[in-house]
Amino acid sequence: MVSILSFMVVRVGFTESVTAALQKIPQVRDVYFVTGKYDLAVRLEGASSEEIFGIFTDSIEKIEGIAVSE
Repeated sequence: MVSILSFMVVRVGFTESVTAALQKIPQVRDVYFVTGKYDLAVRLEGASSEEIFGIFTDSIEKIEGIAVSE
């Protein structure tokens, strides 16, 4: 099992919709609101690094309102 923590910057007015979209992804375990440079911290789990990469390219990168994910 691979677990990662990704930090995200969300455009103004999109926090609720981004959070709802992230929570629909089965591999997303937790979504945290954070302060400072980032708006959200997202914990994902998958069977492999390749699966996690696929989640980003197939799902997360397509969510409207995410400005940056690291």
